[in-house]
Amino acid sequence: MTDAVQAAFIGAIVGAAVSGIVALLTTVLNNHYAENRRKAEGRKWYAEHFLSRKIEALSVLYASIIEALAGLHQANKTERITEVSLARAQMTSQNFEMKQALAWVYLEEPDRAPLRDFKNELLHAWVNVVVAHYSETEETIERPRFGDENLKAAYKAVVERLEKLLSPEVLKGIQPDK
Repeated sequence: MTDAVQAAFIGAIVGAAVSGIVALLTTVLNNHYAENRRKAEGRKWYAEHFLSRKIEALSVLYASIIEALAGLHQANKTERITEVSLARAQMTSQNFEMKQALAWVYLEEPDRAPLRDFKNELLHAWVNVVVAHYSETEETIERPRFGDENLKAAYKAVVERLEKLLSPEVLKGIQPDK
C-alpha cells in the first residue's frame, strides 16, 4: 500500500470513529434533556392537578369550620332556639362533614387528630344546644359558649394545622421547577 492510500484509510477510520462518538454524545445529551423535561412535566402535573385540589379542599374545610362555629355562636346568642336555627345548624354540620370528608384524603395522621378533636368538641357543643332547647328547665343545662375551653383549644389546634398546611412557605417548597 502506498502512503496516500494508507493515509486515506486511516483518515476514514478516524472520521468514522469521531462521527460515532459525536452521534453517541448527541444521543446521550438528548436522552438526558428528555428525561429532565419528563420529570419537570411530572412535577408540573402534580402541582396543577393534585396540589390545587388539595389546597382547595383544605381552604374549603377551613371556611366550613368558621361557618360551623358561627352557627354555634349564633345559636347561643338567642334566648330560645327555633326549628329554623336547628335546621340551619344541621345543614352547617353536614356541610362541615362533607368538607372534612373531601379534605381527609389529603391529610396525614398528625393533621387528622386535631380535626377529629375539633369535630368531637363541636358535636358535643351542638348536643348541649339541642338538649337545652328541648329541656323543660333550661337553668339546669349549661349552654355551651364559644369560650368553652375544650372547643377553643380544639379550634386553635385545627386552625394551626390548616394554616401550616396552607402557609406560603410550604407552598413555595412544592412549586414545580420552571
